[in-house]
Amino acid sequence: MITRVMHTDIFKDKNFRKLNADTKMFYLTLILNDEIGQSRIYKCSDEFLAIYSGLTLTQVDKCKDDLEVAQMAIFKDDYVCISCDVGYVDSYYSGSKNDGAKIKEIGRIPSDVLEYFLTILDTLSIGYRYYIDSLINNKSKSKYKSTQQNDFVDKPVDNYRYDDNKAKEFFESVKRK
Repeated sequence: MITRVMHTDIFKDKNFRKLNADTKMFYLTLILNDEIGQSRIYKCSDEFLAIYSGLTLTQVDKCKDDLEVAQMAIFKDDYVCISCDVGYVDSYYSGSKNDGAKIKEIGRIPSDVLEYFLTILDTLSIGYRYYIDSLINNKSKSKYKSTQQNDFVDKPVDNYRYDDNKAKEFFESVKRK
């Protein structure tokens, strides 16, 4: 992501102030690096995190442990999840193209990694699972609406697979026209 907004009150946060200097720098690296996209979960290897932060791999491991204990970030299989809102600002861009980009980004995360992060976020009372579910559900609804508004079908109705009655009714009504 080219532009990243962050809360400047991060320096007033009690948990952030308790971190040692290396871990503070590392956390800032996590929320401001080029690899982070529109979600709080992204892939970034320890080697890149070391390069971005200027720390050694040993220091990166120590900082990762410190941030997990502080419940500020979670790590699994080269994936990072920002698990608190200290300094972090979600991407609030809206619109179908941005929603599609967010869904693609989330879709690239292996399901076991995503489920691991979502389970931990649930225990921390960060409603990210709800955000992902509503994003995906709203995208599905918008696809249905756009098909309905266009009022045309490129393929014969019989070639479509429909799982609910609304879609079937819609295709049947278009077919009759």
